[in-house]
Amino acid sequence: MGGGSAHVNPPHEVSVADGLTALLPATVTVDGVEVRTRSVPARPEFVTDPETGLPGIHAWIHGADGALLEHKNVTGSMTVAGFDDNYPQAVGRVVVRAAVSRGGPVELGVIGPGSWTLTRSSGTWQIEVPRTGQGFGGDLLNPQSRSRVVELADGEIVEAELAPFGGDGPLDRVAIAGLIARPAARDQDTVIAEAAAAAAQVDVAVVVVGLTEEQETESVDKTTLRLPGRQDDLLAAVAAVASRTVVVVNAATPVLMPWLDDVDAVLWAGLPGQEGGHAVAAALLGHLEPAGRLVTTFPAADGATPAWDVQPVDGTVQYREGTYIGYRGHHAGHAPAPAFWFGHGLGYGAWEYTDVRLTGLGDGIPEVSLTLHNTADRLSREVVQLYFDPADAAEPVRLVGWTGVDVDAGGTVDVTVTADRRMWRSWDPQAHSWNRLTGGGRILVARGLGDVRATFDR
Repeated sequence: MGGGSAHVNPPHEVSVADGLTALLPATVTVDGVEVRTRSVPARPEFVTDPETGLPGIHAWIHGADGALLEHKNVTGSMTVAGFDDNYPQAVGRVVVRAAVSRGGPVELGVIGPGSWTLTRSSGTWQIEVPRTGQGFGGDLLNPQSRSRVVELADGEIVEAELAPFGGDGPLDRVAIAGLIARPAARDQDTVIAEAAAAAAQVDVAVVVVGLTEEQETESVDKTTLRLPGRQDDLLAAVAAVASRTVVVVNAATPVLMPWLDDVDAVLWAGLPGQEGGHAVAAALLGHLEPAGRLVTTFPAADGATPAWDVQPVDGTVQYREGTYIGYRGHHAGHAPAPAFWFGHGLGYGAWEYTDVRLTGLGDGIPEVSLTLHNTADRLSREVVQLYFDPADAAEPVRLVGWTGVDVDAGGTVDVTVTADRRMWRSWDPQAHSWNRLTGGGRILVARGLGDVRATFDR
């Protein structure tokens, strides 16, 4: 079951459900809640180009004088006509047509600014889609749309014609045109209740949650780290009844996890790519180890970070956190402890750090050696991290070195981590030069700042 996935998937992108079904045939059921507030172009598998029989829509682009400039299949159901097409004149009209694969209640509509006429078997619908008011960049990256739920027959052909607003600017020669067509969203309470009922009957419930391009795109600022839609409600309902609940988070940026203590595992997929579904399934089933480390810090709540308010005042953004950004500010107490520290990550190993010792301090740059023991029954990868916490209150803690090693089940290896000498300096904005840190401080040997294993004075 899923609560959404990041970005509009191309037809060859493998979902987590597809990956699990390939490895566990006939044992996977899928359901999910709505995660979007803005409609998206029709997915290729839901519409067919009536001219070519290919997935997607067919688009006819006409010039300002009515001449046909181009016609083509559009797999992603949305085209930006005239942007880099070298047409001899401005775009004056765009017509798109598609056969809708499955009938029933369908969300049908259009994307892109201008005056639209949408035609189907039961009649026409005149639609005005306004500009965003954010210039061409806003219209291109976050275009307005209009849609409604209608009843369609299987294979019914729909046509939408756009007359762009036009104008005198160079980018007013461009038309943004997309067709919305997808199964209408079901009642969300019903979906959540059915998902919980299904989860109560299975060995493991895998809930895929995440962000879409509405939250992760250019020209859009977030106001919250909460998951969109009712993904948190879905997770809470499933975790309350499932024997085991595993959460897969498909997002490039941190999200809040109010359900964290109620689930058995969280797999952060990040930006998994078109084969992400197979990779996630392999990790969930133990065919490979998810042994990555977080490259950012995850706050425990909105606003619980060293930097939150980035709204410009009179055209100026105040960077009040200074150098205490991310994990540095959390460690200094400028923000509450995070849900997960930068560098955090678990795999299949269980680790003992022994005989940790400072083996070098040449030119003030430390080298640390230790013995690392994997007490688990599987080969695993560990990343030993080295931090420096300066005694100077004006200087934040910093990651200064790390070493990754693979260790057999029950195995032991000797590890040496040498600090990067570039981390022993700070930038002087007045002098426009680097200053070397000369004061003392502490060397921290850790799996991340939330799990420090040894400390040395420098």
